[in-house]
Amino acid sequence: SDVYKRQGYCKAMKEAGIKPSAQTLGLSDNTFFNGVKSIQMALERKIPITAVLAGNDEIAHGVWEGLLKAGLDVPRDVSLIGFDDQHGMGRLQSLTSVRVDAPEVGRQLAKIAIEKIRSKAGHTPEVLLPTTLMKRETCRPLFQTSHKGQK
Repeated sequence: SDVYKRQGYCKAMKEAGIKPSAQTLGLSDNTFFNGVKSIQMALERKIPITAVLAGNDEIAHGVWEGLLKAGLDVPRDVSLIGFDDQHGMGRLQSLTSVRVDAPEVGRQLAKIAIEKIRSKAGHTPEVLLPTTLMKRETCRPLFQTSHKGQK
């Protein structure tokens, strides 16, 4: 599923005419600290960041912590989006996130497993499930300046 997330991200960035910049290497076994360390590394490299789309909400939580430690505000300085919409307590309740229907994912996986057992098929079918962007408080509109200096 992470491969598809990355492919979708790269496709959307290309369609928007923006060069994708992604951190896909895990820097910690703990997903929260992976988010903290990933954003710290990006900031140390002086990569210009306007938004972060994290692989899951726990990584997004870590990114948020890393941004705060660097003196950056979410969403004023950096918009932040998680993935899986498993928001919890505190500030994560305001996290914009991509919601996936987890029970449907489980049903589809069970169907695939049963089919593989019955048919002894060598390949696994691809199943695409809908997602929903749950807009909350961690994203702001991107303002583009025109050639005449108007927003």
